[in-house]
Parts: sequence; C-alpha cells; structure tokens
Amino acid sequence: MSSPRQSFWSLYDQMEDHQIDGLQLHDVVLIVRSIAPKNRNHWLAWKTGEKSWKPLLEFSEIEQGSKEEAPPLPGMGPDEEVTKTVTFIRVGQLPNTEEEGAVGTGSLMIEDMDTEDRRSSTRFHKSFKVKIEGTSGQVFKTNTLDVSLDGVQLQEAVPDWSGELFRMELWRGDEHIDVLCERTGKGEHTTLIIRENPREELLRKWLLG
Repeated sequence: MSSPRQSFWSLYDQMEDHQIDGLQLHDVVLIVRSIAPKNRNHWLAWKTGEKSWKPLLEFSEIEQGSKEEAPPLPGMGPDEEVTKTVTFIRVGQLPNTEEEGAVGTGSLMIEDMDTEDRRSSTRFHKSFKVKIEGTSGQVFKTNTLDVSLDGVQLQEAVPDWSGELFRMELWRGDEHIDVLCERTGKGEHTTLIIRENPREELLRKWLLG
C-alpha cells in the first residue's frame, strides 16, 4: 500500500510581492515565527491539495505551530544553539492549483554552517550590492549570493587589502547598512561573518521582503 503524498507549502507576502515555495510545515512555522505578528495579516499560504490561497492563520496547523516552542534537543541545555542552517530559495511565480504544480517549484536545503561562533542562522538567497573601501582609497564592489543576520556570501572574492576585519556597505535601492565583517577563515575571501550591525532590524526586513 502506497504512503500518502507529502504536502508542500507556499507562502506569499502581499505587501512585498515576495514568495517562498517548496516548504514543509515545520519550515512554514519557522518562517511565521520570524514575522512580526502585526505583519502576518499581509501573508497568504497555500498547500498541496488546496484550490486557492488563504490568509496565513486560517490554517490551524500554522497558527498552532507558531505558538509552540520545542524543548531543548537531547543532550543540549536550554542555552545551547543548533548549528544547522536553513536556506530558502525564492521562486518568482505562484504555483498552479494542481498538486503537480507545486512540487518542485522551490527548494529547501539543510547544511552545516561551520563559522567561528557557530550560531544558527536562516540564510536567504538575496542579491544586495556590496561596497568596501580601503584605507588608501581602494574601492571594491560586488553582490551577495546569500545573506543572513550573521553573515554573507559574496559573488566575488574580497581583495587582500581589506584585511581580516573591515567595514562593508550593503545596499538595497537607496538604503544602505554599514556592517563590520570578518573572514570565516584564513584564505577565505567570499564567506564573511557579520560581527557588528547597528541596523539589524532593517536587515531582517530586507531578508523577509
């Protein structure tokens, strides 16, 4: 006897015209918990088998799950953190209403993040402009491949003249955030840890938008 088909979910932010596809329920709950309660009314949800999109919290499983907190993992204390990263890939089109239309329209990857501070972080595939200025007037510009509150991965390697710890500007439109970054290891020039960000709430808004 065949097992029931697994449901996949999609979320859509009406205010930002932003969609995340190919999710499972626990991924949806994780994202909903990161959205400010006052902003959840802007979001719609859809899952395999549904004929149309519905307001996020009309799904009882999402509403209930977003209120629950899991106990510490076995062998871990309440103050220890998980060292896994969840990466959500944005897909630009709404899924079809048929089951086949949603499966495969997005991806979810779980991978280790071996950084010095080993903090957990949700990484989003976002392309922000990057600018780094050297002390002798050098200028380096590139774009991000993915971004989290704790770090970034760049399309191009940061030049050696930047040093191991340096200031970097992240740009989205006319807004920018000035962060203090550090390389994740010797010889590593594309993956950076964010050590200081005075505008973390703005970056969080960019990631969810």
